Amino acid sequence: MKTERQYSVLGAIPTPTRETILVSKIRLGDNYRRTFSIKSILELRDSICNCGQVEDIIVEKAGRGETLHYQLVSGEKRYHAFKKGKIELARAQVYPKLMPEQRLLMQLEENRQEPV
Repeated sequence: MKTERQYSVLGAIPTPTRETILVSKIRLGDNYRRTFSIKSILELRDSICNCGQVEDIIVEKAGRGETLHYQLVSGEKRYHAFKKGKIELARAQVYPKLMPEQRLLMQLEENRQEPV
């Protein structure tokens, strides 16, 4: 119930498009983790290389034309696994511009679902 209320206060989150994007066009924001278990990143890299990408990353479009890039909303561990594996393309849910509160809610939901 609390989540529904937060979403209604913020308005509807726009519907994303599902696209395959260049990993090199993804940028990290300021609010991401500074450290990761390298073992877990390498395990995820191996899984993606052997089995393919299971979950989309979530990004927000930024810039236009030549400066088009994507701001990572959630899926940072997958992003680092792509980089370690030299994987050039990623499947993503691409959102238009989000409000900071909407972005935060999406990040919190992603973290809530991640196993401890």
